[in-house]
Amino acid sequence: MRILHIVINGIYSPGLAYQDNLLPKYHVRMGNEVFIMASCQVYDKEKKKLTELPAGETVTSNGETLIRVPFRRIINSGIAARLRLVPEMEQKLERITPDFIMLHGVSTLSIPSLARYMKKHKEVRLIIDNHADFSNSAMNPISHYLLHRGLWRCMTHIIAPYTETFYGVIPARVDFLRNEYRAPKEKCALLLMGADDDLAHKAADPAVIRAVREKYQVDQSDFLIVTGGAINASKKQTLLLMQAVRQMTNKRLKLLIFGSVSGELRQSFDAFVDGVKIQNIGWLHADDTYPLIAAADLAVYPGRHSTLWEQTVGQGIPMICKYWDGTTHVDIGGNVRFLYQDSAAEIREQLEQLLTDPSSYKEMKKAAGGHGREQFLYGRIAEQCLARRGA
Repeated sequence: MRILHIVINGIYSPGLAYQDNLLPKYHVRMGNEVFIMASCQVYDKEKKKLTELPAGETVTSNGETLIRVPFRRIINSGIAARLRLVPEMEQKLERITPDFIMLHGVSTLSIPSLARYMKKHKEVRLIIDNHADFSNSAMNPISHYLLHRGLWRCMTHIIAPYTETFYGVIPARVDFLRNEYRAPKEKCALLLMGADDDLAHKAADPAVIRAVREKYQVDQSDFLIVTGGAINASKKQTLLLMQAVRQMTNKRLKLLIFGSVSGELRQSFDAFVDGVKIQNIGWLHADDTYPLIAAADLAVYPGRHSTLWEQTVGQGIPMICKYWDGTTHVDIGGNVRFLYQDSAAEIREQLEQLLTDPSSYKEMKKAAGGHGREQFLYGRIAEQCLARRGA
C-alpha cells in the first residue's frame, strides 16, 4: 500500500524513537511505500529551541519519503498559536494518492480539507490516533473548554464519518476521545505504544548487558534498578526513589538514573548521588536507553506516565510504577507493581519485599518475559494499525 502518516500538529524529527517515527519504519519494512507529511518545525537539541527547516522532500534512512510542508497560524501567540493548518492540503493529498492515511492527532484546522478529500476518495482508509489526556492536556479552563471540548471536538465530528478507527495510545486517551472529543464509541480502540524491536533485540544480548553493568561497576550479583525521564517540578518523585534506596542497607542494591534534571531540583538531586549505590548517568539519546533498561533487574517509574513504561514492558523487564487511572494496560499478568502514594516509605517497602522474597521477584520476571510483552513491540503494533477492526 501507499501509506501516509500526517504529523502536522506536532514536531517530527527523523531518527527519534517516538510513535510517529517507529510506525512508519515498520510500515516500510512490511513492504509498503510510506510517506510522512510533517511541518517544517523541528527541535534543535544543540540550541535547545524550535527551528524551521525549508519545505521540500527527502528520503529518510528508513526509506520513507518525508514531505516538509509549511503551516499557517491564525494567531502567532498564546494558546491560539496551536491553531494551525496546511494550505492546499487537498492538492498535496491528490499528488500523494495514499491508500491508507494515519493522522496523528485531531488538533489541526486542516481536518476539513482532509474530510473533503476522504469524501471524494471513499476507497482510502483513515485512522487517527490521540496522545491527549488530562495529564498533559486540557489543564486550564481555556484549553479544556475552548480548545478540546470546543474546537477539537468539532474537528472530530467533521472527520468521524470518514474515519475507520480513533485510537488512544493508552486507555486514558481512549476515554478522552470518547468523553472530551465525543468520537463515536464504537470506533474508539487502544493502540499501544512500545519498544523498537531492533533495539530491544540488540540490547537483550548477554554481552551487551554484561558490558553495561561493567561500565557502571554493577556486579552480576547486584540487584540493579534503573529509572529515567525528565526530573522537574511536576516529576520530582524520582527524589523519593533515591531517598528510599539511600535508606536501604542492602549492599547489593544499585540505582542508575538517566534523564535531565531541572535547575530547581539539582541541589536536592545531587545530595543523593554517591557515585556507587546511586549513580547519575545524565541525559541519554533514546536509542541508548535500551541497553540500560535491558541490564536492569527492575525499572522503577514513580512519577507521571511516560513512553518508557511501554518500552520497558516491550523489553521484558519487571517494573514498579505510579498508579494512574487509565494506565494499568502495562500490567500483562504480574510484571508490574503499582505505587499509590508519593512516598519514599511505600517505595522502600515494595523494594524490600522483592529483595527479601526472591520468589515474588521471580514471578514478576517470569510474567515480564512472557508472550504478553510482544504486543508492546512496534513490529506488532504497526501490523495492528493496518488491520481492519474485527478482521
